[in-house]
Amino acid sequence: MKRKNKKRRNQYEEIESIKQLVQNIDEKHSVSDKEGEFLYNAAKNCMGRGVIIEIGSWKGRSTIWLGRGSKAGNKVKVFAIDPHTGSPWHRKMYGKVWTYEEFKKNIK
Repeated sequence: MKRKNKKRRNQYEEIESIKQLVQNIDEKHSVSDKEGEFLYNAAKNCMGRGVIIEIGSWKGRSTIWLGRGSKAGNKVKVFAIDPHTGSPWHRKMYGKVWTYEEFKKNIK
């Protein structure tokens, strides 16, 4: 029972540290902490065969959740695919969009 509680506490601490890590990344067009926790657990529970492919990384918030979950699990590689130019909606709202540099900074 002690081992199970320690494991649960370690995962809680890891989730809280990820929340702190992503708190300053634009959530408006990204995943919430609750959704991030789901991604973390999904990546953590991957069996270790194949890879994780994320399509639409925006500024890296969801990529961090996936990467940290994978690291806590079987260390499945995570590939993030995004043109970093935003959707037509983003370009209409904000003009020219380029998130690649911010994405790289965030996932370090």
